[in-house]
Amino acid sequence: EGLSAGADFITADAERLPFADSTFDTVISECSFSLLPDKRSGAKEIARALKPGGNLVITDVFLKAELSQELKTNVTFNSCFSGAESLEGYFGLFADAGLKEPFFEDHSIELRRIAYKLQIGYGSLAEFWTQFGSGTSPCCAGSEGSPESGDLWKRMFAEGKPGYGLFSFTKP
Repeated sequence: EGLSAGADFITADAERLPFADSTFDTVISECSFSLLPDKRSGAKEIARALKPGGNLVITDVFLKAELSQELKTNVTFNSCFSGAESLEGYFGLFADAGLKEPFFEDHSIELRRIAYKLQIGYGSLAEFWTQFGSGTSPCCAGSEGSPESGDLWKRMFAEGKPGYGLFSFTKP
């Protein structure tokens, strides 16, 4: 509320940002970088748009364990979990883009709090997964309501052991 008078809102493709080089002091991304199909291009675009000395701050999902190739192949829905990288993966992407001074804070407890609230709201974790995988939940967009999608979500959580964290990088 009240931001429209002092801010411009632009919809753009993060892999091809419509801004000149060295435009921003800070770029902030909240749980959206993991959704980029081409994260390498996205990281390079962010670095390009940052001014020297500028900062990138990201909060996003990360994987604590590697997803199996079979699960990566079978997951057809796009989500922050299916697109998440490991900590090393994120650090490597932004280092390759020329960003330095990586910083990380683990806030995975927030995912546990959300899971607890979902479990309470749905009555049980089993009921949550039933609704989540049925296609009746708005968070299942793209799963096409297939009965297997709930099982794929469960497997993705079990295999990837997702966490949530804050990342920061600086452009030299």
